[in-house]
Amino acid sequence: MTLTGFARIALFGLLISVAGCSNNETKAPPTQPPTPATPIMVSPADGVALQPLRPNLRWRPSQGAASYELQVGLAIAFEDPASDTPGLADTSASVGPLLPGTRYFWRVRAESGGVAGEWSSTWTFTTAGTWEFAASTQFAVALYADAATYVTGDSLDVKVVAYNLQDVFGAAFQVNYPHGLLKIGKIIYNPSLFTDPGSYLVVHEIEPDSNRVSIGFTFLRNSGRSISESAVLMRLRCRALAAGSANLSLARGTLMITKPNGEPIDNLGNIEIEPLNLSFVGR
Repeated sequence: MTLTGFARIALFGLLISVAGCSNNETKAPPTQPPTPATPIMVSPADGVALQPLRPNLRWRPSQGAASYELQVGLAIAFEDPASDTPGLADTSASVGPLLPGTRYFWRVRAESGGVAGEWSSTWTFTTAGTWEFAASTQFAVALYADAATYVTGDSLDVKVVAYNLQDVFGAAFQVNYPHGLLKIGKIIYNPSLFTDPGSYLVVHEIEPDSNRVSIGFTFLRNSGRSISESAVLMRLRCRALAAGSANLSLARGTLMITKPNGEPIDNLGNIEIEPLNLSFVGR
């Protein structure tokens, strides 16, 4: 190869090297994703009480958010949160089961591409105690649970709630339930209502191979007891047996509420009887 050929090759290599340096100098550095906006809390409302033990917490979507992190704790500083859940795709999440009769703090922040936004405001809620239930004028008798969904094998309490049963002397009813999905093992009566064993008579019957449980209570005459506000009469201690949708209902034909003289209570107009729908999922 002639000297001129070597010179051409060297010049060509130099041009490639210069072009490569030029390209490296003009390449833009990777950009960091923008910080997502701070979420705005929705529910439960700040400071609300009588919340279920598996509350559903909700917030508004944040601009630029790919996911969310939710924290629930017993202290406002969240040093040791009871629940810390990152990577939530939705703007709501259920937590629990939590402790009954306990105040909780909660907050949420948005995340995107490894960049976390500012924490939202910190809100509080207080869970219901074992025998507490919010007052309502919409029903006379209802079934209530702390959550709508449970895992098979979970224990749960179904509360029998009465409202506005003034001068009540006794009540009897039948609860229908799918015994293949749910087992009722024990009935626990409200100790604040049934304080004196000599003032009331309680009967119940669980039919293990059937889909019903019969319950009744009677305050003995001259006991002086009445229910003039919202009250949990009893808790049905249950266990989820298998996956499926469980419907519990009070058989309207068996519901009987009477005054001390034996007359039916008639100050409620149409008695509302609210059923309960639960979902059981496999582990």
